Amino acid sequence: MNQALQTYFLTLLLASAVHPCSMPYARAMKTMTFEFQKTPENTFAPFLPICLQSGSSRSEAIALLATGATVNVLPFQLGLELGLDWNQQNIPVTLTGNLAQAKARGVVLQARVADFKPVKLVFAWSQSLDARLILGTMNFFLEFDVLFSAGKNHFKLMQSEREA
Repeated sequence: MNQALQTYFLTLLLASAVHPCSMPYARAMKTMTFEFQKTPENTFAPFLPICLQSGSSRSEAIALLATGATVNVLPFQLGLELGLDWNQQNIPVTLTGNLAQAKARGVVLQARVADFKPVKLVFAWSQSLDARLILGTMNFFLEFDVLFSAGKNHFKLMQSEREA
């Protein structure tokens, strides 16, 4: 990811009122509303502050909610920040679209969104330096119900009540 885009996402995270790594989680089911954020391309998109954890390493980031993405995508640099070792990950993942040429490996991370209960998310950890943090249908949208209200520039998020 280029430096300007990294700076943009860092600014977006710092401006966010939600810092998921430091919030206690709510035990009761609830719905939270998040505003769409302006992108560098001057459009609005559903970005979500999230805390990712691998072992004792954690990192706050801004993820794009993408209903058109089949998998969650973890940028290479963020995986390194979380202490992941590329050579120890042995589950190859085939990506499509803009990331079709990039190698990817499957990883499981603990994730926190706002004050919702932590969940395990499966990611395709991409070696591409241009990959964004993406939350796709497998498995973010299985863990959370999302209602997009594009006309109102916001989306609502509620943790799914799935049976174990």
